[in-house]
This record gives sequence, C-alpha cells and structure tokens, in this order.
Amino acid sequence: MAANPYPDDDAVGTIYLLHYSGRTKQGRQHYLGWSSNTEARFAQHRSGWGSGETKKAIAEGLKITQAQTWKGTPLLERRLKEWSRKGWKGFAGICPLCPKEDVLPPDLANALGPPSLRIRHQHAA
Repeated sequence: MAANPYPDDDAVGTIYLLHYSGRTKQGRQHYLGWSSNTEARFAQHRSGWGSGETKKAIAEGLKITQAQTWKGTPLLERRLKEWSRKGWKGFAGICPLCPKEDVLPPDLANALGPPSLRIRHQHAA
C-alpha cells in the first residue's frame, strides 16, 4: 500500500504566506501554503517546483517573498483558503507588506493566532 502523500489534518507545521512583487496575470499577489519544512518548501517555490501558482509567478518574472508564517495545521490552512475563495478575497489583510483590505473574521483570526515570523526571504527575479 502506498503512503499517503498528504499530511493529517491535525499535523503541526507552519502556515506560510508568500507575497509576489506584483500581480500575476490572474490578478493574484499571494500564495498561502502549509509545510512541515518551510525552508525546503520555499526553495521549491523559488525554483518553480512549489506549486502551479508560484511556478506561473516565477515565469512572469515576479519576486517571491515569504512574508509571514504561523504555527498551524493543514486543516486551518484549508479553512483560510476556503474563506478567501468564498468572497474572492486575497490575503492582503494578513500580509505585512500590503495595505489591510479584507480582514479575517474573528474565528479565523483567533485560530491563526499571532505570526511567528515576518518577511524572511526575498527572491530576486
């Protein structure tokens, strides 16, 4: 039997927010993800192998900055993405590099808690 490639919903790791130096052709300026190893995961994003979305941003010549991290689970990461998709909101409200636009609802803000890191890496295009 093959191992499950996805972590358990309650696995403890890091939720991270990537900020692009501009908007992608799809109008996005952020990527939210979860990892048990943010250093390795950010290296994947920088090289164009992290996700389809960050691969497109790199191909468009955008810089990627790891702007914020929080301790969290894959379940909380999915809740944040669901909130964003429901109202076509971005993640500017939790990005220290952006003007505050859409603010998280109190239940999500409380679940996310305080950030554990701000602006860690900058990728030169």
